[in-house]
Amino acid sequence: MDELNNTWRDLINRLDRVKENGKNHIEACCPAHDDNNPSLSISMKADRILINCHAGCSFQEIISALDMGNHSFSFSSKTNSESPKIIARYTYENTEAKKVYDAVKFEPKLFRPQRPDGEWTLDGVTRVPYRLPQLLAGIKEGREILILEGEKDCDNAENIGLVATTFAGGAGKWRNEYSKLFQNAKVVCLPDNDSAGRKGMHFIASEIVKVAKSVKWLELPDIPEKGDLSDWLSIEGNNLEKFKSLATETAVQWTSDLVDQGQNSSEDFDELSEPEVFNAKLFEELNRKYAIAPVGNKTLILEESE
Repeated sequence: MDELNNTWRDLINRLDRVKENGKNHIEACCPAHDDNNPSLSISMKADRILINCHAGCSFQEIISALDMGNHSFSFSSKTNSESPKIIARYTYENTEAKKVYDAVKFEPKLFRPQRPDGEWTLDGVTRVPYRLPQLLAGIKEGREILILEGEKDCDNAENIGLVATTFAGGAGKWRNEYSKLFQNAKVVCLPDNDSAGRKGMHFIASEIVKVAKSVKWLELPDIPEKGDLSDWLSIEGNNLEKFKSLATETAVQWTSDLVDQGQNSSEDFDELSEPEVFNAKLFEELNRKYAIAPVGNKTLILEESE
């Protein structure tokens, strides 16, 4: 218990704009991104400390930003045989195909980065996109490069003959140094089927479009909420040829004016012209963010925020 309390106090001392929100629960600015509106929630339970960034930063990124990589955030009395089970290991390589780090997945869904020296941190490591050697070869050959949201999806894409990459940390994780790697690339962005996935992929597309030869946007049909390419490939009859057909027929050229990050699918706009589609999506986006309220002889425009 003393170890738990010591880690809790150390954590609080490293954070900015800490605000208590109930017993053993605080809110603060996330150190892993430019956080002007505190989006980090932290709770201390009986045997662990739970950390969640509502903007999508991973646990590893938060702990690394706080320089707390050597701390344990689980304090249960379980034996080593009850330690979290590793269920997957994804290797990130540099331009020379040498391993720079692994993204290790534990059961049920916890990722931790591990350097080649065995340390569970990315301190001193140059970050790279997943499957970088294949990515660069694909660009050189003029092939389309899929941007996905998980290493498993990239491996499944490779299994059917596609070239795909992702970035450690989940949806929307992008670093400025990645830009030079996408010079003259033909990119297709495939977000997961949820608002966080679309928002994160929109940010990635807005950066890649500055250097890439082209950037297209493709949302996969018939997949569940939060579904991805792996879910689409699990549907009977879906294969490489069907994907190519889908990409040709439904992928749209991405522009900075594309603002749809909502719930509607492309089928909702099938009957509209291209300008009408954009206006409909823009109107939908405005309705999600703003509301009009009459107050006396005035009209107020309200903006929703977390």
